Amino acid sequence: MAHNYLLSISALAERPEYGIPVVFYDQIGSGRSTHLREKRLDEAFWKHELFIAELDNPLGIADDFDLLGQSWGAMLGAIFAIRGHRGLRRLIISNSPLTLSKHEADKTNTDPEYLQAVEYFYNLQLYRNCPFPKDLLDALARLGKMTPFT
Repeated sequence: MAHNYLLSISALAERPEYGIPVVFYDQIGSGRSTHLREKRLDEAFWKHELFIAELDNPLGIADDFDLLGQSWGAMLGAIFAIRGHRGLRRLIISNSPLTLSKHEADKTNTDPEYLQAVEYFYNLQLYRNCPFPKDLLDALARLGKMTPFT
Protein backbone atom coordinates (compact mmCIF):
# COMPACT_ATOMS: atom_id res chain seq x y z
CA MET A 1 0.00 0.00 0.00
CA ALA A 2 1.19 3.54 -0.65
CA HIS A 3 2.60 5.62 2.20
CA ASN A 4 -0.17 8.21 2.31
CA TYR A 5 -2.25 6.49 4.97
CA LEU A 6 0.59 7.22 7.41
CA LEU A 7 0.89 10.94 6.61
CA SER A 8 -0.32 11.92 10.08
CA ILE A 9 3.04 10.69 11.41
CA SER A 10 4.66 13.67 9.68
CA ALA A 11 3.51 15.71 12.70
CA LEU A 12 6.56 14.27 14.50
CA ALA A 13 8.76 16.41 12.26
CA GLU A 14 6.55 19.48 12.36
CA ARG A 15 6.20 19.82 16.14
CA PRO A 16 9.19 21.51 17.82
CA GLU A 17 8.95 19.38 20.95
CA TYR A 18 9.62 16.30 18.82
CA GLY A 19 11.63 17.53 15.84
CA ILE A 20 12.04 14.02 14.49
CA PRO A 21 12.83 13.84 10.77
CA VAL A 22 10.34 11.57 9.00
CA VAL A 23 10.97 9.98 5.62
CA PHE A 24 8.18 8.18 3.78
CA TYR A 25 8.80 5.95 0.84
CA ASP A 26 6.74 3.61 -1.25
CA GLN A 27 8.27 0.20 -1.79
CA ILE A 28 8.96 -0.91 -5.33
CA GLY A 29 5.68 -1.88 -6.97
CA SER A 30 3.48 0.41 -4.87
CA GLY A 31 2.38 4.02 -4.61
CA ARG A 32 4.68 6.48 -6.36
CA SER A 33 7.54 4.00 -6.62
CA THR A 34 8.53 2.15 -9.77
CA HIS A 35 5.89 -0.32 -10.92
CA LEU A 36 7.37 -3.25 -12.78
CA ARG A 37 4.23 -4.56 -14.45
CA GLU A 38 6.22 -7.18 -16.36
CA LYS A 39 7.25 -8.68 -12.99
CA ARG A 40 3.74 -8.55 -11.50
CA LEU A 41 3.26 -12.33 -11.27
CA ASP A 42 6.92 -13.31 -11.04
CA GLU A 43 7.11 -14.93 -7.59
CA ALA A 44 10.86 -15.51 -7.97
CA PHE A 45 11.36 -11.72 -8.24
CA TRP A 46 9.16 -10.55 -5.35
CA LYS A 47 11.21 -11.94 -2.46
CA HIS A 48 11.97 -10.21 0.80
CA GLU A 49 15.62 -9.90 -0.28
CA LEU A 50 14.50 -7.38 -2.93
CA PHE A 51 12.81 -5.22 -0.31
CA ILE A 52 15.70 -5.52 2.15
CA ALA A 53 18.12 -4.36 -0.55
CA GLU A 54 15.76 -1.50 -1.36
CA LEU A 55 15.52 -0.52 2.30
CA ASP A 56 19.22 -0.91 3.02
CA ASN A 57 20.43 2.43 1.69
CA PRO A 58 18.64 3.98 -1.28
CA LEU A 59 17.44 6.84 0.87
CA GLY A 60 20.97 7.71 1.91
CA ILE A 61 20.16 7.17 5.58
CA ALA A 62 23.05 5.19 7.01
CA ASP A 63 23.59 6.15 10.64
CA ASP A 64 21.58 6.73 13.79
CA PHE A 65 18.03 6.08 12.59
CA ASP A 66 14.85 4.53 13.89
CA LEU A 67 12.66 2.45 11.61
CA LEU A 68 8.89 2.12 11.78
CA GLY A 69 7.61 -1.02 10.12
CA GLN A 70 3.87 -0.94 9.66
CA SER A 71 1.84 -3.93 8.44
CA TRP A 72 3.98 -5.79 5.86
CA GLY A 73 6.72 -3.31 6.71
CA ALA A 74 6.72 -4.68 10.27
CA MET A 75 7.73 -8.11 8.98
CA LEU A 76 10.28 -6.55 6.65
CA GLY A 77 11.64 -4.37 9.44
CA ALA A 78 12.08 -7.42 11.66
CA ILE A 79 14.11 -9.16 8.95
CA PHE A 80 16.13 -5.97 8.43
CA ALA A 81 16.89 -5.70 12.15
CA ILE A 82 17.75 -9.38 12.59
CA ARG A 83 20.28 -9.17 9.77
CA GLY A 84 21.85 -6.22 11.49
CA HIS A 85 22.47 -2.69 10.30
CA ARG A 86 25.05 -0.54 12.08
CA GLY A 87 22.90 2.59 11.93
CA LEU A 88 19.63 1.14 13.19
CA ARG A 89 18.94 2.38 16.73
CA ARG A 90 15.36 1.21 17.20
CA LEU A 91 12.75 -0.79 15.34
CA ILE A 92 9.11 0.06 15.93
CA ILE A 93 6.74 -2.72 14.86
CA SER A 94 3.18 -1.59 14.23
CA ASN A 95 0.14 -3.59 13.15
CA SER A 96 1.90 -6.65 11.89
CA PRO A 97 -0.64 -8.30 9.62
CA LEU A 98 -3.14 -10.94 10.45
CA THR A 99 -2.98 -13.86 8.05
CA LEU A 100 -6.28 -14.76 6.47
CA SER A 101 -4.88 -18.10 5.44
CA LYS A 102 -7.91 -19.87 3.99
CA HIS A 103 -8.63 -17.31 1.30
CA GLU A 104 -5.01 -16.42 0.71
CA ALA A 105 -4.14 -20.08 0.17
CA ASP A 106 -7.13 -20.49 -2.13
CA LYS A 107 -6.40 -17.15 -3.86
CA THR A 108 -9.97 -16.04 -3.24
CA ASN A 109 -9.18 -12.55 -1.98
CA THR A 110 -12.26 -11.07 -3.67
CA ASP A 111 -14.62 -13.37 -1.74
CA PRO A 112 -17.04 -11.31 0.41
CA GLU A 113 -16.04 -13.34 3.49
CA TYR A 114 -12.39 -12.41 2.95
CA LEU A 115 -13.19 -8.72 2.35
CA GLN A 116 -15.31 -8.64 5.49
CA ALA A 117 -12.46 -10.15 7.51
CA VAL A 118 -9.98 -7.62 6.05
CA GLU A 119 -12.34 -4.78 6.90
CA TYR A 120 -12.68 -6.11 10.44
CA PHE A 121 -8.88 -6.33 10.76
CA TYR A 122 -8.41 -2.81 9.38
CA ASN A 123 -10.99 -1.45 11.83
CA LEU A 124 -9.13 -3.08 14.73
CA GLN A 125 -5.53 -2.58 13.66
CA LEU A 126 -5.20 0.02 10.92
CA TYR A 127 -7.51 2.84 11.95
CA ARG A 128 -10.12 2.67 14.68
CA ASN A 129 -12.14 5.77 13.80
CA CYS A 130 -14.87 5.65 11.19
CA PRO A 131 -15.14 6.96 8.64
CA PHE A 132 -11.56 6.45 7.49
CA PRO A 133 -9.68 9.66 6.62
CA LYS A 134 -9.26 10.63 2.98
CA ASP A 135 -5.53 9.72 2.92
CA LEU A 136 -6.33 6.18 4.02
CA LEU A 137 -9.24 5.84 1.59
CA ASP A 138 -6.97 7.00 -1.23
CA ALA A 139 -4.37 4.36 -0.31
CA LEU A 140 -7.04 1.64 -0.15
CA ALA A 141 -8.49 2.73 -3.48
CA ARG A 142 -5.07 2.35 -5.09
CA LEU A 143 -5.02 -1.27 -4.08
CA GLY A 144 -7.84 -1.81 -6.54
CA LYS A 145 -8.86 -5.01 -4.79
CA MET A 146 -11.47 -3.75 -2.40
CA THR A 147 -13.94 -0.96 -2.05
CA PRO A 148 -13.22 1.84 0.42
CA PHE A 149 -14.84 1.28 3.79
CA THR A 150 -17.18 3.84 5.28
